[in-house]
Amino acid sequence: MDKWFTYIDGVWRFKFDANSYSASREAAKACQFFAEDDEDEQIDDHSQSCFNCLYRRWRLNCFDCYKKVGTP
Repeated sequence: MDKWFTYIDGVWRFKFDANSYSASREAAKACQFFAEDDEDEQIDDHSQSCFNCLYRRWRLNCFDCYKKVGTP
């Protein structure tokens, strides 16, 4: 998962911006913790995308993952 996330201030931050749909889909496909969020909270047409994950919290232009476990 380090391909897509960086550990910063105790959370895992997505390395790409909010337009990086392909990276978001790749990361979600590789993630054992992915859980689809409510449909009204989803922004990607592909359901399995970190942009649609229950455990992502949006920042200004990216998001943090609150389910990825462990520290670097």
